[in-house]
Amino acid sequence: MTPAQAFLASVRQSLGESVVCERTKERQLMSEDIFTESPVVASAVLRPGSETDVQRIVEMAAKHRVQLRVRGGGLSYTSGYTPSRDDDVVVDMRGLARVVAIDEANLTATVEAGCTWQTLLSELQSKNLECVVTPPVSGSHSTIGGAVAQGLPGDMSWVVSVTVVLGSGDLLTTGSSGTTPGEVVFNRHAGPDLTGLFIGDCGAMGIKTRVAVRLRERLPFARHACFLFRSLDDLVGAAAGTGRAGVAQRVLGLDPSRARSLRPATLREAATIGRELIAGGGLANTLRLAVGSLRQPPSDTWSLHCTTVGETRRIADDRMAIVRRHCRHAVAESAATVARGLSAQPFSVRGIAGRNGEAWVPVHGIVPVSRCREAALELSRFMTERRDEMTARQVTMSLLISANGPHVLFEPMFLWPDSLAPVTRQVLGESRVRRFPETPAAPDNRDYVRTLREELRKLFVAHDATFVQLGRFYPLSSQSTNAVGACLNHLRRTVDPSGVVNPGTLGLDCSPPSNRSDD
Repeated sequence: MTPAQAFLASVRQSLGESVVCERTKERQLMSEDIFTESPVVASAVLRPGSETDVQRIVEMAAKHRVQLRVRGGGLSYTSGYTPSRDDDVVVDMRGLARVVAIDEANLTATVEAGCTWQTLLSELQSKNLECVVTPPVSGSHSTIGGAVAQGLPGDMSWVVSVTVVLGSGDLLTTGSSGTTPGEVVFNRHAGPDLTGLFIGDCGAMGIKTRVAVRLRERLPFARHACFLFRSLDDLVGAAAGTGRAGVAQRVLGLDPSRARSLRPATLREAATIGRELIAGGGLANTLRLAVGSLRQPPSDTWSLHCTTVGETRRIADDRMAIVRRHCRHAVAESAATVARGLSAQPFSVRGIAGRNGEAWVPVHGIVPVSRCREAALELSRFMTERRDEMTARQVTMSLLISANGPHVLFEPMFLWPDSLAPVTRQVLGESRVRRFPETPAAPDNRDYVRTLREELRKLFVAHDATFVQLGRFYPLSSQSTNAVGACLNHLRRTVDPSGVVNPGTLGLDCSPPSNRSDD
């Protein structure tokens, strides 16, 4: 009996047959992400239904020296959970999907790690509460535990506490809920900030089973706007200024390929734009933007979509007035349909494939404001130099820009004719996938896109970018003299002495277990 077989037999005996799945199709599906085709297929998929199940799985994995790959919603594209050996086992966390508690007094919600953002927001609605953080667009499928493990661009202070099964099998709860006699979830900072150690770790430090997030009372008033710019440089300058001001809930920039989805403002919208501009923009600027808003946006326009919220209409209006000051170089405003649409329907996974079923993958960099215009110039040059080559290969590149604080997120996205990854097909659903034309696999073009992503990763590193969803694609540190890797390796060996939980992620020096069984 191999170590993996002995491990699975122990799991069956301890937790029951239903926890273990060895069907070939399931193992193949759970061994890939949206972009990575794993060279090996996991030996099994485990579906725990409780925190205790996870503890037992980790304890048995350590005993039998079996590597575990932890998977949430599966929407990764950086090899964060793909197996490296054919005896690796995938742990599917979606069975831990409950909202455990909503504490209205202390403004926290505690959820199991496999709970989706949509599930939590549905429960918060009736209580007039919302998450402090804007959930990811993929939140109908992506999990809260996955967002904590992968990280989201911007401030992660909305994470109040995590409960983690360490590689030793021990259970660790951070923050006040781990230090107060009553285990009250209200304060992240209770001694050293251990919570931060498990944010953005891609599961390398342990398996998150519960997460507590910060809430606030729902802000009832919102204002939306769409600003049009002649160039990427102008848009990035406006986005960076707006992000630094910290007054907008959402700042989203789109390249000219999205211009066809924009429409001119109505007379009523133009009048509203004019009234809101009069106070700060001067009469000439007001007339220019208000009149320009009535025209169809040109096809070469870059657009910035912003939303402000507030406890009163006046607060939301004042915040939008600040946004408009940072967008004073816009050539016009347009109907705010994109911003309104995102507020009304915050979740959609339609974008993980093209309109005709093309394969999709992004790459990104979070660039400091001091370097963002240089990065924008380099990106513009990259797109110009590669345009003919990409066109010949039917590869298209679009660019998304967002700002949330003193940094700018650049997210180039690629589409090309190729067969869709099994994960993508599952998330979109077969009824939608059937509408796409049948497209054969295109490994050469996929390799070409892989090369483009690697070039862009280097571009972002050269501009001092940081990254989320590091997995096994983005660098943790580019400074050879920095001890961050050594420190994290030491911590990992402490929390996971057998090296069984997600070894190899973050580029850490985590040698796989010897895989010798005592049985």
